Amino acid sequence: MSALSLPLLIVEIGLLLPGLYLLFLTLCGLFYRSTHTPGLIPISRFAILIPAHNEEHLLPRLLENMASLEYPKEMFDVYVVADNCSDATADVTRSHGAIAFQRKDLVHQGKGHALRWLLERVRAREKEYDVYLFLDADSLVSRNFLAVMDAKFQSGSSVVQSYYTVSNATQTPVSTLRFIALTLMHYVRPKGRKVLGLSCGLFGTGMGFKKEVLDSYGWDSFTLAEDVEYYLKLTDRGVKVDFVPEAILWAQMPVSFKDARSQNLRWERGRLQMARRYGLRFLMEGIFKGNLRKLDAAIEQLIPPLSITFTVALVLLLLSILTGNIWLIAIGAVTNAALLGHLFIGLLSARAPLRVYMSFAYAPWFILWKLSVYLQALMPGKVRWTRTQRS
Repeated sequence: MSALSLPLLIVEIGLLLPGLYLLFLTLCGLFYRSTHTPGLIPISRFAILIPAHNEEHLLPRLLENMASLEYPKEMFDVYVVADNCSDATADVTRSHGAIAFQRKDLVHQGKGHALRWLLERVRAREKEYDVYLFLDADSLVSRNFLAVMDAKFQSGSSVVQSYYTVSNATQTPVSTLRFIALTLMHYVRPKGRKVLGLSCGLFGTGMGFKKEVLDSYGWDSFTLAEDVEYYLKLTDRGVKVDFVPEAILWAQMPVSFKDARSQNLRWERGRLQMARRYGLRFLMEGIFKGNLRKLDAAIEQLIPPLSITFTVALVLLLLSILTGNIWLIAIGAVTNAALLGHLFIGLLSARAPLRVYMSFAYAPWFILWKLSVYLQALMPGKVRWTRTQRS
């Protein structure tokens, strides 16, 4: 074996195992069958919490959306925290019949702090709720959203994550490529995890928590990836997050690389923080203690973004071909096939429109851009929370 072959073998095996695992999750997801029971008498009283920073333009869509839900109006209330706003977010909230709280805190900034602040004020009111549901101000939900959530909680779930997808999926190549990434992360893999009895993860919006969960643990996640942090804390505490794809949430994605950069940098740096904090420990406990939920959570956090993983796998395959080592070539080919299977089987299972596949023509530019974002995320330095620009 040449001097180049051994390092290549180590790195290729390091990519082969997660690649096969992603394909395994994808194939397991094909066996998902809905267990949703429609027509149940609703029993859950929902407090819907919406953190909003200068969202006077997009927030009205969500508030109107809430008014059209197929769920008894007396069984849910909508609360908005106008967080460090300089616009009319609070006035817009009240004009649509929702309850607004205004928060000014330039020291404790970010969604995690706003959520805990709002949660404390809602819980201080003399009104009992069974479920706390977190939504982002730029989102819309399916009309059956609360009914499906209620049915899932009636079946025994304590934490539920809806299917979070993209409302402007085919607006620009950037939003389309983001749709592809979120389809794999928010639909394909969670379906596989649900079939396997694993915890599906939290995605920042469309998250529902039984009152007892927040009574026990509160909200104690304030990093750049507060949703991932809380999910990992729940996993550490033995609490499972259930996936309910029948409840659909749509959110707007940035339409240009410039607008998407701050959002992606925040996501990737937050994920890297969580990978360093939990990744190795969860991996060891998953392997040596047989905790499959921790093992799965560790793998998800330790795998780089799929566009970068694809690129590295392809480069390794080309280097393997140059060495002429048949074993290296075989491992590289299997890794690439597994990743491609995860991508295309996943998109087919999600019934992605034809235009989505056409966006792959822009993949080289997206990969270069994503690589620059990821390298920046790896560099030391602080990333402050900033509002993502949307159309």
